[in-house]
Amino acid sequence: MVFVPATIAEYCGWSVDFAEKMDLGGATAVGMVWRAAAAIELGVCEVVVCATTGQPRPQAPVPRDLSTRMMYGASSMEWGSPQAEFDVPYGNVAQNCGYAMYAQRYHDLYGWDERGRAKIAADQRVSACANPSAVFHGQPITVDDVLGSRVIAAPLHLLEIVMRRQTTLPETDRLLRS
Repeated sequence: MVFVPATIAEYCGWSVDFAEKMDLGGATAVGMVWRAAAAIELGVCEVVVCATTGQPRPQAPVPRDLSTRMMYGASSMEWGSPQAEFDVPYGNVAQNCGYAMYAQRYHDLYGWDERGRAKIAADQRVSACANPSAVFHGQPITVDDVLGSRVIAAPLHLLEIVMRRQTTLPETDRLLRS
């Protein structure tokens, strides 16, 4: 199980100046202790956390299909990962979080309204509807459709986020709710 250090720091509420992950096979634990000692000695940090998942790995109570979770670019989709259990099912990862921050920053600086942002998604769908090879060919949306879809990563709604799976709108919504 691989956890990105930033994910662990966020869930623990830690403010970190430096974080890394390492994979040295059977020497990972020893390598972590060596790097921790070197970082402290060099003044890079005062406190170090070395963590491994150890063995045996926790088993999911029910085997799950992770393919729908992996499509969102999560750093860890495996059972037991906070991101897999609490963020991925709602679509609040990877590109969507970053774009939500950009959208909020733009709103804060320039004061545009959400109807203007929703119009971008609706206009892009017009182009998709004109292309028979497009994922959402034949599935037009309106500004009201976008604003009526649920919020995934505030201020972004379901119909304006990155959607990487070839599904119909109800199927996409069902996947994000499961």
